[in-house]
Amino acid sequence: MFEIFFKYAAQLYRQGTLQLEYPWTLYAATAGAAAILAVAMAGYFVRTMPLGRVDRFALAGMRGVWVALLVFALFSPALVVTVSQPLRGDVVILLDDSQSMRIADSPGEWRGAALRRLFALDSGELSRALAERFPVHHIGFGLTAQRIHANRGLEFASPRSDIANALNYARTRLQETSLGAVVLVSDGGDEPSAGLQSELLSYRAAGISVHTVGIGAARFAHDVEIAAVSLPRRLFPGDMLHAEVTLRQRGAAGKKTTLQIAEEGILLHREDIVVPATHSFTVPVIAGAFSESGTHRLSFTVTSPPDEVLLENNSFDVLVQVTSDPVRILHFEGEPRFEVKFVRRALSGDDSLHLASLVRTAENKYYRVGVASAQQLASGFPGDAQTLFNFDVVILGSVEANLLSAEQQQLLKDFVARRGGALLLLGARQSFAEGGYATSELNGLLPVHLNATQSGFRTKVNVSPTTIGLLHPIVQALLRAAPDATLRRLPPLTLVNPLLAVKPGATVLLQGNDGGPDPFVVLAYQRYGRGTVAALSTRDTWRWQMHSSVPSDDLTHETLWRELLRWLARPVPGRIELRMEPARPVPGERILVAANPLDASFRPLVDADLELVVITPLGDRHTYNFKKQAVEDGWYSTEFTVSEQGLYELQATLPDEQAPVIGRAAIEVFAAGEEFRAAELNESLLRRIAESTGGQYFTAADAADLNTAITALRGDTRIEQRLPLHDAPALFLCIIVLICVEWFYRRRRGLA
Repeated sequence: MFEIFFKYAAQLYRQGTLQLEYPWTLYAATAGAAAILAVAMAGYFVRTMPLGRVDRFALAGMRGVWVALLVFALFSPALVVTVSQPLRGDVVILLDDSQSMRIADSPGEWRGAALRRLFALDSGELSRALAERFPVHHIGFGLTAQRIHANRGLEFASPRSDIANALNYARTRLQETSLGAVVLVSDGGDEPSAGLQSELLSYRAAGISVHTVGIGAARFAHDVEIAAVSLPRRLFPGDMLHAEVTLRQRGAAGKKTTLQIAEEGILLHREDIVVPATHSFTVPVIAGAFSESGTHRLSFTVTSPPDEVLLENNSFDVLVQVTSDPVRILHFEGEPRFEVKFVRRALSGDDSLHLASLVRTAENKYYRVGVASAQQLASGFPGDAQTLFNFDVVILGSVEANLLSAEQQQLLKDFVARRGGALLLLGARQSFAEGGYATSELNGLLPVHLNATQSGFRTKVNVSPTTIGLLHPIVQALLRAAPDATLRRLPPLTLVNPLLAVKPGATVLLQGNDGGPDPFVVLAYQRYGRGTVAALSTRDTWRWQMHSSVPSDDLTHETLWRELLRWLARPVPGRIELRMEPARPVPGERILVAANPLDASFRPLVDADLELVVITPLGDRHTYNFKKQAVEDGWYSTEFTVSEQGLYELQATLPDEQAPVIGRAAIEVFAAGEEFRAAELNESLLRRIAESTGGQYFTAADAADLNTAITALRGDTRIEQRLPLHDAPALFLCIIVLICVEWFYRRRRGLA
């Protein structure tokens, strides 16, 4: 009833304020109304009129009121209230413009065609529907992101998808306050990026929903893919390549495929594989030997099964660094032993292994062989980091723990953990528990548990590989050197240190059996810090060369020592370590190079003058200066842009008092990046993006529901609203009632 007479609800009158249309004329309006009222009322008080006192005041009052109400209406009164009003924002459609959108994995339609059918700028079904409700912006993204206009369409040629960069582009190029919702249309192909989670948090904080639409098949019908290739950090001339090739398959279980490895078109290895039923499996591969140092480009390929969906993921190119830098080895014995002579004999002729032998012959007297100068190791085992860290591998034979001072034991721990060197302990009369290592600082490094000392223990064991050891490069090399591909023909070896158990994380490669219930640990290793610690518990590996049952041309002993020391030395880092991101760049990308230069004691340099030389595939040389990183202490970084495909060689140089320290690396620029690796629809990533921002995930089949799901509201805003009152029924009703009452009063009093 209230709204019938007063036009608006009573609640609005309680919350609002009354204002005239022109507040600045309020005083003038009041004065004018007063003047009109005065003139109107003055006529009733003229003496000549036959009116009584009561009549004069009654008529003047009624006329004055309805005239005042009329004047009030003429000045456009309004009720000013503050109300909430929803904000409707813009919608941005992010369209995947990368090469993986060319994959034809759906019946009768390739991914790009489905994307265009739904979201093309002018003709897309959903684009037109959304444009009827919101301002819509189209952005194509791949390696970079940019707006799509009528004269610039989708080409599906970008070699990489960067979803994080696309989301950042949409959020920063459009005003965040006007952005209502984002539609991400993609197959989910995206290289892992720390920036993606940060972008999702920014969208969630801003209240902007990201709806995702998945394009492509979640599972290929038929496909075999090389997913990854694991290689050693570096190789030495003469090394065989031991690689682990990870493959993925769909619909090819039980079928045969062929794995090939080639270098510059020359076939190095060929292997037939029966595809197992598991989706992912690993194939160990041994390809032979690299005689020349430098960077080698290897191509891994698998043959495709019939009706394969995607052929681009059947190959994988990698780089292998073969270094000519020799491995520097220190062999320390606390007493003369045959093992020293035969280890040196085993390594003779191998230019990659430089062995310095140090044998304690008496108190403070040492026998040195293979030292670089008359001063090297003259005082015995090194007592400072600079001397010890000059080696890559340290071998401790029959050295009781007390022969090493507390400082030297700490140096050995630092040699492994900080320098990243390799430590090998041999079985002997004064080694392991029998040498007092159980109570020494070095016990924590060992891969084996030390039992209580067993004085006089001695047993002969037949050596055999463990199940895990059969796949290891050292054991593989031993088996290749054997005529029957086993170790059973070899004579037993002697153990004087009963090692039966290894620590968690350690790996046993060789074991020995003397007929007892439990096998002994013969060869085991574990990682410690940046380095490796291995235990070879036999005291007389030379029997594999000198025993009467071993033919003179048998190379098992030589193979054991060469492969063991090469394997231990491969992961040993130098004084400059280079990291590059991304690992598989594409043309036009910027490569971030980070370096960690170390001093002679392998401690980070606080202020290093580090320079990077980049040699392009065309042979051009470019020089860049490293700058100290603010995020990570001891690390320096620089960056450069790659413009063409091919091999880029990097060389970081650090000035030093004796000779410049050089760190080398290589990186290859590929045409397609990782676009065709793991190319099935990544539904989990797209769902995570949607759920993290309050959006919804849709497939291409149900994408029509997207139009109703998007509200693109930017919340509410508080605005002032003027509600006009000049035409309120109560106002005019009052004026009419007053006029009628005045006329009726005149009639009753005989004045009209």
